[in-house]
Amino acid sequence: MALSARHMANGQQLDCERQDGDHATRFQAHPDGLMYKQKAIRGLIQALNDPVPKSRDVLVLSAFILIFLDLLESGRDQWKSHLGGIKQLVHDMHTAGTSQNLESTIEGMREFILGQIYLIETLGTTFSGRKVLSGADMSLAAPLQMSIDRAYIGCPEYLLSAVRFFSAARDRLSGPRHLNTPETYSLLQSVTSLLDSANSFDCYDWANQTLRGSSLTSTTQGVQPLEHLAQAYKFATLIYGWRICDALTGNNTPLSDLVTGLVHEVHILRRDEALFKCILWPLFIAGLESEDQAQRSQIREFLDSFWFETKCINVINAVTILERFWVDPSEVEDASCSWIFRMGQVEGDWLLI
Repeated sequence: MALSARHMANGQQLDCERQDGDHATRFQAHPDGLMYKQKAIRGLIQALNDPVPKSRDVLVLSAFILIFLDLLESGRDQWKSHLGGIKQLVHDMHTAGTSQNLESTIEGMREFILGQIYLIETLGTTFSGRKVLSGADMSLAAPLQMSIDRAYIGCPEYLLSAVRFFSAARDRLSGPRHLNTPETYSLLQSVTSLLDSANSFDCYDWANQTLRGSSLTSTTQGVQPLEHLAQAYKFATLIYGWRICDALTGNNTPLSDLVTGLVHEVHILRRDEALFKCILWPLFIAGLESEDQAQRSQIREFLDSFWFETKCINVINAVTILERFWVDPSEVEDASCSWIFRMGQVEGDWLLI
């Protein structure tokens, strides 16, 4: 009910523009949404404190819905609290010895839960000023395989693992202790090796194999849109990885071809309403990297379309951040610093998916 009310309130705003104050507060759906959100959070608290344990699976999925609600409200900060609660619940279930069957109220529940934790914290940490990743951050252990009809983003698992590795490398570079020469060389070798591997990633093969493992029809028409989606994520991953590599070497690698390729893929995906809704993270990466005014205008147009399709306020915030980055460099504090670090200086930790 909270999701529905907030979506109705956001839908009253026609343009992807930041309003003076909260535009949604002008509509009755806004206070209704807050009321239902308060009830949902209160219910979660009561269930967690109940001496008679309730289904933890249901609580975890309820917390995921609150993350989706945060995307509708802003995409800033609150998602991290909900994700942290989910991770603690999963940890507690494992500690209690229930890892073999997390009550399995829905088929594939465990795989869905772990897969979404992995996805959200991996993409969320790319635009966060504080460390989000958990576990063996520098490993390339792939997340559990998830069929495409149970995923809501569609980023290939291998590329998610690469993004996760690049973010962990960035965190090491931005830490208070400078890396010595052997550490830097070893990290650079790992980053460049992964860049080569990601560049060789076969998007068509992934799309074909993914459709074979799902309930969707494996046709040429089905494979090609997924291939374009994977290609968009591949371009964005390479852009992100190259800027991490440049931070290690002090170079400024020209990436205009990758940005152009990414924008082209988004243009193609615009024809597919369902897959276009998966494209915010790569599109934002393209916006951060683009230096061409005509290209920026095209990216802005894509974001307008994304807002029309989703009505999520995190899209408006994405536009606001990009417009701040697109001003004259002399007007931006620490403009010489790469956006991989500057995003951490923007107020808030952003989930742009």
